[in-house]
Amino acid sequence: MRFLIVEDHVGMADQLAKGFAERGYSAKLVPNGEDGLFEAQEIDYTLAVIDLGLPGMSGLEMIQRLRKSGNTVPIIVLTARDDVESIVQAMEAGADDYLKKPVYLQELFAHIEAVLRRVLGDPKLDEPVLCYAELQLDTRKRIVTRGAERVELTRAEYEILEHLWRNAGRVQSKKSIADGYQREPGADPKANSVEGLVGRIKRKIDPDQTLQPIETVRGRGYLFREQP
Repeated sequence: MRFLIVEDHVGMADQLAKGFAERGYSAKLVPNGEDGLFEAQEIDYTLAVIDLGLPGMSGLEMIQRLRKSGNTVPIIVLTARDDVESIVQAMEAGADDYLKKPVYLQELFAHIEAVLRRVLGDPKLDEPVLCYAELQLDTRKRIVTRGAERVELTRAEYEILEHLWRNAGRVQSKKSIADGYQREPGADPKANSVEGLVGRIKRKIDPDQTLQPIETVRGRGYLFREQP
């Protein structure tokens, strides 16, 4: 899962980024509406957390422009405003939920889970162990096993595998996959590309090619199959 945070207050932004990281979630942090709009239009984010009081393009305008373009990313609004009108405008513009500042992380994640359950069905947000045949991925220990044997993955390989697995049944573009990991320093650029990394993951988790959980979708990206 990949989250977008659009927040200009440095202290709040750091608090949110730390909260997502502690829970093992990938989150992109941007400080203004212009960058937030670009990110949301270019990357397939699971959910966006948007502050209304942004410099330049406001959070409200960002939401309006996203929805006008047909973007359906779930949105939770953060606001320091007490007036009902601002909240109503954001919800009418297309926001899925809102929270008033100060924001408590436990409350935020409860709202995120509720929105994702409502919008996406079962996003496996809290599922600690993902399973596919005899393959298992423990999201808390960050360990992948096949049967009784552990599959050794690099950090980048693990991040990509978990992202694909959590989005099982939905094609993930190469761009969205690449945005979720940092390229390993000193590695061969060709081998360290999305294609190279996914190829290595396939060979490690399915050396005999009997499971084939990851499908290459020509021209679109990669798909982790649903549990057989």
